[in-house]
Amino acid sequence: MLQAFYFFLNASLGIIYSFLPVYLKSLGYDGGAVANIMAIDPIIGILGVSIFWGWVADRTQRPATLLKFLALGTAISFIPILSGQYWLIFVGYIIFGLSCNPIGGLSDALALKKAKEKGIDFGKIRVWASAGWLSATIIIGFVLALKVMEVNINSFNDILLVLNSVFEGKNINWGDSVVIYIIIGGFGLTFLTALGFKEQKYEKKDSNKLTLADFKLIIKNKYFLVFLIAVVFHIIGLRTFYFLFGMHVQALNMSPTVLSIAFAVGTLAEMGAFYFFGKMKKVLSLEVLIALAASISIIRWVVLANTTSPAVLILIQVLHAATSGIFLAAAANLIESTAEGKLLVTYQQVYYYIMALSNLIGTYFSGYTFDFFNSNAVPVFYIVSILELFTIVAIFVAQGIRKKVEIRK
Repeated sequence: MLQAFYFFLNASLGIIYSFLPVYLKSLGYDGGAVANIMAIDPIIGILGVSIFWGWVADRTQRPATLLKFLALGTAISFIPILSGQYWLIFVGYIIFGLSCNPIGGLSDALALKKAKEKGIDFGKIRVWASAGWLSATIIIGFVLALKVMEVNINSFNDILLVLNSVFEGKNINWGDSVVIYIIIGGFGLTFLTALGFKEQKYEKKDSNKLTLADFKLIIKNKYFLVFLIAVVFHIIGLRTFYFLFGMHVQALNMSPTVLSIAFAVGTLAEMGAFYFFGKMKKVLSLEVLIALAASISIIRWVVLANTTSPAVLILIQVLHAATSGIFLAAAANLIESTAEGKLLVTYQQVYYYIMALSNLIGTYFSGYTFDFFNSNAVPVFYIVSILELFTIVAIFVAQGIRKKVEIRK
């Protein structure tokens, strides 16, 4: 059931991150206006909603019940967005942020606990999120392309004409409401799968009860805090990619199918990274894997800035295995290894809090920088490639802190 939850949740999230920015732009809103909408979710995260729900989950030891409630809110959040009116889009996205923001940390905590109990690798559960992302993003691009076609298939030549047409960027309505309908459907199925969650058993000891004083343990964990700095710089780059890639493809007069296939290639690569992550971490430390992910990402951003070829734009997404897959899996395992047992969910939510902050910075950075460079994404990709260098420096500083702590022990 947890795998299905990951699948449907990320099917909708995949469309939001991949297609919603260009969908909103196609409704007539500029980069700054789109950034104001897309920033709502991370702003809500920064307000501490995720950390609050993480603390409640640890305190009540009922994360499954909380996930059901939050999934319901997420399911209804996109209904107002169907109107296309800016203020209703704004309201709907506030509901989405309040509901969906805490889900990542709660579901990851459940998955990590399940993985440990079943003796399986976390990546083999998390890979279903990538499968959902893949399915939805590849479908939506072809749906948008096929909706503008009026072809009667009576011969093999007609089939060839259809295949050729779906890769042309002519007369595409990137602002078609079908995008929102599919998002709503995915979140609805997410809620239905959440209804099957059962609470996991915890030892009922007073010592396991979380208190506010326990937050001091996180603040004193210098290794974890420096790791979070690495997260900030990397996630700014990843958020910028999701925000601008669709607009970049549209600016190059390419079909949404190119966008879909590019994301499909990236997601397949990410799935492979999640699936084989257990073997990778046996060879390399978690810190080295994070540095490797950032290094490969630099190559990816530079190539994106230097090509107008659909084939290259698609093939370079193989590197998403590192940018997203290796980085996220390594980060989740690193948090588990450094967190005190009863604080696992809270550590996860602090991590997601920093992710929200990074997404907020990345959203405004990409939206307004895109406008500053006259709707040109190329200079922005160059800038984020430089930011990845700070990720590499920060994670090796964190590794140095950890080694010093181990020596003292």
